[in-house]
Amino acid sequence: MQNLISANFDKYLFYLKELVSLRSDFINPEKVKIAINYCKQVFAENLKNYEIYFDAENNLIAKPFKIDNAKEIVYLSAHIDTADANENEWSPPYHPYKPYEDANEIVARGVNDCKAGVSYQLFLTYLAKEKLID
Repeated sequence: MQNLISANFDKYLFYLKELVSLRSDFINPEKVKIAINYCKQVFAENLKNYEIYFDAENNLIAKPFKIDNAKEIVYLSAHIDTADANENEWSPPYHPYKPYEDANEIVARGVNDCKAGVSYQLFLTYLAKEKLID
């Protein structure tokens, strides 16, 4: 699995940078909606045999149309909203809503909590679309 992840890590980083570029501070529900709809779009592009919808609490759900209960089931959960940030408190080259990247790090609001987790879920859907995982 490690070789599979390493060989496709650029796709994970693509999703992470896309997500951190989408401002989704919890005090701005319309921005959160844009970010979650981005996730829904990626799910729809990558998971053709899945039901993708929002539940009554506006959680994004993606589940296979057919579930084999005899197999192990993996349930993944993460959130897309972040804490607010005052841009004036960030020193250049850092900015809360524009990812800064160098050879060692990516810095922006949500990179670690929890957009990294959401990006990994998007990455897994990519691997599934490419038939690299089942």
